[in-house]
Amino acid sequence: INAEYMELQSELLALMVRRDLGSAVIHHRGGELHTVNTELPRVANAASNVKDWSVVRLCAAVQRKLVDSLAPSITAILVTGKMVSIGVFTKEERLISSPLTPQEIKEIIYNYCEPHDPREPVIQQEMVINLANLMMNQPLLFKGMLKLRVGWVIQAVRNELQRRTPRRSLNALPPSTLKQLLVDVLQPDAGSHTSNGWRYKRQLDGALNRVPTGFYDNVWDVLSRLPAGFTTEYSFTAATHSIRDDAL
Repeated sequence: INAEYMELQSELLALMVRRDLGSAVIHHRGGELHTVNTELPRVANAASNVKDWSVVRLCAAVQRKLVDSLAPSITAILVTGKMVSIGVFTKEERLISSPLTPQEIKEIIYNYCEPHDPREPVIQQEMVINLANLMMNQPLLFKGMLKLRVGWVIQAVRNELQRRTPRRSLNALPPSTLKQLLVDVLQPDAGSHTSNGWRYKRQLDGALNRVPTGFYDNVWDVLSRLPAGFTTEYSFTAATHSIRDDAL
């Protein structure tokens, strides 16, 4: 496998799988015969050896891989009283508020993410596992967050990466670098020291679904005085809403 053309090889193999040609035979020099499906793991292994993470993630997604620790990671987040939302930024999301089987999680991730970005299902798995690990070891990073919208968290990390290194792709980052970037974005004062200052911090907090201390108490106080509820932008909040409702 030629490392120089590895990205192109993986893209072509992914295209063939999407066109239901996974069983098609590929002829190599030396007489070796491989199908598209058997060639994908070879390309993935070669990419792993040279640390081409973009190709590794694409090959894993095309093979519809699922990390064994994903279901326990989601459960670990749920037991803290928070919810998880799977889906691509600005696209349809699926809210998870109770433990699911690995197969159920796999269907959600690939159905909601793959149509928009072939590598997104793998990135979302990495992000969920990182979020769960950080939640157990650094819970204060998640103060003010009741729902983790994974696609929005990824977008916040992507924005921070573009701010630092505009031409670098999130998909090409080593897993350790991706995790550290997530930690940086989750810091309570993240963005406040940039040239945009508080404007950028507010954007980060919005993407992270982070609210100020006392926010929900203040909402309840307002609702107690407005039995008919209230409207913000195009969203109506009834007096009977709970803090788990999307409107909040």
